[in-house]
Amino acid sequence: MDVIPEILCLYTPYLLNHADFADHSTPPCQRLPKPLLPFTLRQTGLKMFKADQRRPAAGETNPKFTRISGLEGLRALLVEDNEINRQFALELLGDAGMHVDVAVDGKEAVERVLGDQSKPYDVVLMDIQMPIMDGYEATRIIRAKPDLQKLPIIAMTAHAFAEERHKSLAIGMDEHISKPIEAEQLLKTLARFCGRRLKIENTVDTDDPEPQVTEIAHEIDMRAVFRRLGGNVPLYRELFDQSQKSIPHQWRAFTEAIKRDDRKQAQHIIHQLKSIAGMVGLVPLEKLAQQAESALKDGLPVTPATMAQMKTLITGFTKARLEAGLSVDERATEATKIDVGSSQANVKQGVSDLHELEKALHRNAAVSVPEFDNICRRLGDVLFEPLLAELRECIFSLHYKEALSVVKRLITLAEEKIGENAN
Repeated sequence: MDVIPEILCLYTPYLLNHADFADHSTPPCQRLPKPLLPFTLRQTGLKMFKADQRRPAAGETNPKFTRISGLEGLRALLVEDNEINRQFALELLGDAGMHVDVAVDGKEAVERVLGDQSKPYDVVLMDIQMPIMDGYEATRIIRAKPDLQKLPIIAMTAHAFAEERHKSLAIGMDEHISKPIEAEQLLKTLARFCGRRLKIENTVDTDDPEPQVTEIAHEIDMRAVFRRLGGNVPLYRELFDQSQKSIPHQWRAFTEAIKRDDRKQAQHIIHQLKSIAGMVGLVPLEKLAQQAESALKDGLPVTPATMAQMKTLITGFTKARLEAGLSVDERATEATKIDVGSSQANVKQGVSDLHELEKALHRNAAVSVPEFDNICRRLGDVLFEPLLAELRECIFSLHYKEALSVVKRLITLAEEKIGENAN
């Protein structure tokens, strides 16, 4: 045979030595890790056949993502009990260079604002509907302090009604933003109340095309989602993954509350579910949840038809998959496949990063997805994977006490590995 055909080699990560697929191997081959993802296969095919890798496939778009400047160094308190909304805001504000602390209810927000005044907050982002103490009561308490009269407090609520905005302003809040929150609107609002000049640069992300959703593609408003997220594809994958875990949990809790006729709890849960559905672009579920919430608020039953439609949508959503690109977990794993984890220097840097993470958790400071992913890349050995998975779950559900325990175990394990390699 005069022409050696292109060979595509599939391998299972960690089970084979990467040297087995060295670039100088004969015959030459392209390496692809399992599980095989459609986007990865397509990009590899383009590379093999020298096709134009910048041209998106049918159905794909190259969404714009925002590069943000002007808000660096600002200290913000994010008061939000919904983990999906919380993760979106943390990622956005972190990308803007802001320092963000988190409170999950109004009582904790008051304690933080009235606490250590040596590092005062520049702005507070305040959810309205929260357990223990809502955003209205928290704002009243904060505004009762003369030296906090001018602290910008921005309301964030899933209610877009005019009366909600008027009530927020009357309580003493400075502005009212409706959920699902749009990145550009939030950033411009922060700049306006913090006296900063905001600059947002839009660019085309050719390496990370917009993912396609299976099962319920017609139910997801992708265009609205990426406009809202500033074109942040990796963040959407993270939110999508978290929502697939959170929405079924919320649904079970909601149906149980309905069965025991706990209308107050059911209203709180469906409000949460509505907010999550809106964030991931599941518009039909968001609208049905709004109908259910309104019925409960008015003392009416949630109709069997509404319940059935919500159940059908949630079942489809739990089966859905993002078919283009890699998830955040998979990207972190993919980065480690280039023998990152075997490097003694990277493990040492990973230990250093873990110590910094430990300090941040002691301060209850927010941890962004990119920060966590950097640790995953450095601790790329399969030995660390179970603890890293446990740590991810603890951090992004804000269980910081449990997260600290996992960090300590990771540090011990990593230091043992460094010692073994040294011998």
